[in-house]
Amino acid sequence: MVVGQSGIRKEEYLEDVVKQEYVETSQRQKMTLFNVGDEMYKEAEEAGGKIENGKILELPLLRLSMIRRSVFKDLIHFCETHPNENVLINTHSCFRWKRGLFHSFDFDLLTRLNPDLYIVLIDDVDAIFKRLEERKDPHVAEFSLKDILIWREEEIITTAMIALAQSKRYFVVPRNNPIDTVYKLIFQDHLKKAYLSFPITKVLDKSDILTEIDDFRKTLAKHLIVFDPYTIQEKRLLFKMKEAEQAKQQEIEVDTLDSKLKFKLEDLKSIEKDIDGQIISRDFNLINQSDMIIAFIPEVKGEADISAGVQSEIQYAHDLPRDVYVIWPSEEEPSVWVNAMATEVFTGDKAFEGALKFMKKESFID
Repeated sequence: MVVGQSGIRKEEYLEDVVKQEYVETSQRQKMTLFNVGDEMYKEAEEAGGKIENGKILELPLLRLSMIRRSVFKDLIHFCETHPNENVLINTHSCFRWKRGLFHSFDFDLLTRLNPDLYIVLIDDVDAIFKRLEERKDPHVAEFSLKDILIWREEEIITTAMIALAQSKRYFVVPRNNPIDTVYKLIFQDHLKKAYLSFPITKVLDKSDILTEIDDFRKTLAKHLIVFDPYTIQEKRLLFKMKEAEQAKQQEIEVDTLDSKLKFKLEDLKSIEKDIDGQIISRDFNLINQSDMIIAFIPEVKGEADISAGVQSEIQYAHDLPRDVYVIWPSEEEPSVWVNAMATEVFTGDKAFEGALKFMKKESFID
């Protein structure tokens, strides 16, 4: 079951997952996509006439609940009568509507459905804002950046509680994580799950280092199930905000989904602590759901450039405990702290090659 707030365009994303054009033909597993929202519209129309798109949540709650239960019963019946079918379910774990919050499931039916795992799709706050704006829906236009960030956390925590109650696994997956992530989590669970750790803020102006990091990310994504923190980039909004403050400007312009968006500084100030706090909680959550952390420490001007964020992630992973693998290309000796926290450290100018060789030996990769 895949959940996530409005504005992620889960249906569009999951249609790409179902197509599986990135999977070798001989390995593809067929999937059927079941969009709960679409089925609720059909059910409502059959019972009482056509409902304008985007208006179903305006129905009385009792009727809405009856429609939802009917759709879930149909889904359960389909799964029971097609036991060999791989069904990918697209829904929400909660709804925000006209300033209110309410759940989007019935636990008795969810228990009967018994999903194998739950996946929460997330995305940058400005990307969600942009997609909601494009809907030209008076209701969703009411959502502020703060509302969007809160809703994202509500989807995550509600799903986590459902999964815990059912003793099921759940994963948080950024929409811009490699497109094969959902497929791998469902059908290739034998693959190791790795959180990728590397400096971001300190190397944004160093193109050669960014190229090394990009190669590190892409190479490991081919062999493992990776959770990549760089696929959520909303921190850039705060960088832009600081620049605008220094220039005594009242708004910023940012590139979002091939468009230009403008945000007032006062709106960004209201979410500054939320963005920073969620970076920490989200990255720790991604480590929680991983088997290991693989940290890449680039060499800058002859010295290893390890950031405070990477240090914290290594410490957190070690204490869970998770395996910690550190790629240290510098000839400079790693600190005693790095050596103490790491399962293995790969050093020197061939550090990455050495790490890949080790992972192949340990059967982490082919």
